[in-house]
Amino acid sequence: LVGGAFGGAAGYVTERIEQARSYVASAYGDRVETEHRNAAEIAAAHRELKALADVTVRCEDPEEAEQLRQAMVAFLTHPPNTKCADCATKLAHRNEAWASVNLGVLVCVNCAAVHRSMGVAVSRVKSPVFDRWDATSARALLAGGNERARSLYLARLPRGYVEPTSRTDPEKLASFIRTKYVRMRWAEPELREATLGARKAAQEAAAEAQAARDRTQKKRPARKARPASGAQGGPARARPMPSLSS
Repeated sequence: LVGGAFGGAAGYVTERIEQARSYVASAYGDRVETEHRNAAEIAAAHRELKALADVTVRCEDPEEAEQLRQAMVAFLTHPPNTKCADCATKLAHRNEAWASVNLGVLVCVNCAAVHRSMGVAVSRVKSPVFDRWDATSARALLAGGNERARSLYLARLPRGYVEPTSRTDPEKLASFIRTKYVRMRWAEPELREATLGARKAAQEAAAEAQAARDRTQKKRPARKARPASGAQGGPARARPMPSLSS
């Protein structure tokens, strides 16, 4: 009896172990299949993004739109514009570039993140291929370029100054970019004074507009509470007190 009971228990344990192994093997197989499927989807999305290489410019005149589109394509392939204006990272494909419309520079994705953090008053960032362009923005970018921007924003850069690269510490790179475009430390004095003056005027105008909106909001009279409605929608009437004579 003891031997039979022991053998039955051993068989039960063996069966449970086999079930556990089967479950683990099935779960592992499902996980591997899911990871492979996700990897394939990511690769397909990457290929689709790589295929997005055309520039789109929209304006009322189709002929003008096409001329601006071709000008932007040539602008993107101009040698000084094929590397980041801030860290010199190679922009091997036009969809790897990000444009600061008002500064007129092309930068890599890492430097573009710093540009976005500076606010649109300093740098307005768009993708040459992932975003649609209007005629005004396209002309603003075409008026610049990395070569021209260097002559403007790094005109007073000390000789021998070691500029950042893609391997530079991110905080140091961000500090360089802000010093270059926000403080404009190395720009020509005339450009620096004009740009900082325009930014200050824009900030003051925005603050004044906000103050005017706040004053208008305070002057609006508070809404009076409506009287409680009765069953028919009119004012509630007091019910008569019951007679005490009855």
